[in-house]
Order: sequence, then C-alpha cells, then structure tokens
Amino acid sequence: MTSSMRARERTLDPRKGLEAGRPEPPASEPPPAATLTPQPPPEPEPAALGLESLWTPVDSPPPALEPDAPAAEAIRAALAPELATWLAQQDGLRADLDIEYLHKARVALRRTRGVIRQLRAALPRSASKDLVHEIRWLARVCGAQRDLDVLLEQFDGLVQELPKAARKDLDVLRSAAAKKRERARAALLKTLDGQRYRSLLLAWSAFLVPDTPPHDARGRVPILAFVTRRLARRHARLIERGKRLSARSSGAAFHALRIECKKLRYLLDAFRSLFPIERMDPVLEGLKELQALLGATNDARVQGERLRRFAMDLDVPHGARAASLIAAGRALAALEAREKRSRADFLLRFRAYARERAPMEALLAESEGL
Repeated sequence: MTSSMRARERTLDPRKGLEAGRPEPPASEPPPAATLTPQPPPEPEPAALGLESLWTPVDSPPPALEPDAPAAEAIRAALAPELATWLAQQDGLRADLDIEYLHKARVALRRTRGVIRQLRAALPRSASKDLVHEIRWLARVCGAQRDLDVLLEQFDGLVQELPKAARKDLDVLRSAAAKKRERARAALLKTLDGQRYRSLLLAWSAFLVPDTPPHDARGRVPILAFVTRRLARRHARLIERGKRLSARSSGAAFHALRIECKKLRYLLDAFRSLFPIERMDPVLEGLKELQALLGATNDARVQGERLRRFAMDLDVPHGARAASLIAAGRALAALEAREKRSRADFLLRFRAYARERAPMEALLAESEGL
C-alpha cells in the first residue's frame, strides 16, 4: 500500500457498535440480493475487517494525492475516509444521540457510491458493481429514517407559519410522523445487526485495498488527467440541464439538476487535493450556493408530499381529523410558497453562475497545464 493510501490511526475503536455485544442475526434473515466477495465467516475476527489501516480522523481532508498516481489506487485512497466516517457515526446513530449522526453516515454512503459510479471505468467491474448495489441498499434503509428526521425537524418552522389557533392541530400529524420514524429506526437497527450488513463491511474494506499493479490499463491512467476529463463533462452537463429549467419546470426536473450538482461536488470534494486551493475554493463556493437553493426547493416539495400522505392516512376521531386536515392544508400552502421562492432564487443565481464560468474553467485549464 502506498503512502497515499496510509491513513493515520485513531484511538477510537472502529469496531464499536459493529460486533461487540451484538446479537446473532436471526436464521430467517433473507440472503443478500447481490453476491459479494469475500464471504464472511460466521464471526469475523476484528482484524479480518481490515479497518485499522483505513481509520482516519472524521473531519480530516481526503488524503493528499499525487497527480500522476494510478487512477485505481488514487480513487481508493480518496474513498477510504468515507468508510471511516461511516464507522465513526455508529455509536451515536445507534444511541439516537442526534440526527446528524445518521445524516453524516448517509452522506458517506452517497459519496462512495457516487464516486465509484462516475469513475468505475478505472475500477474492477464486478467488485465495484456489487459494492454500489449493496451501498444503495443500505442508503435506502438509512433514508427512510432520515426523511422523517427532516420532516420532524421542519415541523417547528411550519408551526410558526400558521395562525396561533391552528398550531396545536398539527400535533396529531407530528405524532404520526414520530411513530413512523420509530418504525424506520427499528428497521435500520435490525439491518445494522444483520449478516448482509456485515458482508457489506467486509466487501467495502476489501475494495479499498489497491491492486498492485492495477489490473486494467485504465486503472493505470494518471488520476489528475482521468478526473479532469470527467469534471469537464460533468460541469458541461450541469450547465446544459440548468439552462433548460424555468419557473414552470417540474419538481422532478429540479431534483435531477440537484443530483447533477451532487455528482460534481462528490468528485470535487474527493479529489480537491489534486488542485490548487486558490482555484478550488471559488468553484466549491459557487456550487454550494446552487446546492443550498436546490436543496431548499426539493425539501419543500418532498416534505409537502409526505405531509399530504400523513394527513390522508390519519386515523383519529372525526373532529380532530377535520382540524388536523385544515392545519395540514395551511402548512402545505406554506411549503408551496417556500418552494416557489426557492425556485425563483435558484433560477436567478444559476443564470449568474452560468455566465461566471471562469472559476471552473481556470481550475480545469490549470490542471491540464500541470
């Protein structure tokens, strides 16, 4: 393993919350949907997880990469901190100390999946495909609770937008959301105690061990050239799709552009050590602004849909149901107004961003000259 792959050890035990004191999974648990290698023993030894050498401080930047490092090796090095981040959240996530533990853990899953999918040409096909499949499964389980965490967090803001007399009528909806959140949390905890999750951890850690040398010619391409080409294509696609949007575009169209922003951001974050900081910072700042506005637009839309479903599924006495539906209708109107404002703000900012291509063009041009 090269120096770029070696991460600093941390005193925390990365196995905490994974093996010790956890019950054996039930025999009836369904088998994994995808075949992952290597197959885990019934009780994997801690060292078999291969996590010690991957453990890095959670808030540290990705490892410094050499521009001419083989792409396959550099991609694994850039992704190693994401596994560390996922593991570091486990105690807080299991204890339900704060919703940010699950949020950070889910982001680590998304970043790993997003980078592998975009750069899979340089990676072993079968292993990367299987790992992406399983990470997607785990992210979906995490997402069920995360969506409800966000909804419950936003209830306070929604309540403040209602007349005082109607605020208490949202309590029934909040209670329904809280109960569903507990069911989602129970499903997540069961998943984290299951054999399929253990298999995923083994495959994830094994995936981060580099080939020596990379088995495929594309895996030996210098990482800077490999990433720069993909950044250029991804950014051009972002500009093209963004220009198609208008105030009348569907929520799905805005969401699709949000995904494009995320994919570009995943690459920039993972490989920012390859670029001069004075070139990278303006690019990230502009992209973060777009993401924030698209996120606000998407949150308002998604939470409105979820609130509508809760309202329609309420099982309470007729009087309380009527009052809750009226309050929900007012909350939905507030969310729709919020989405409309966020869309307008985004379209205005995006037009300026599309005109100000200089930061990204400077970043790409300088990398080509290195």
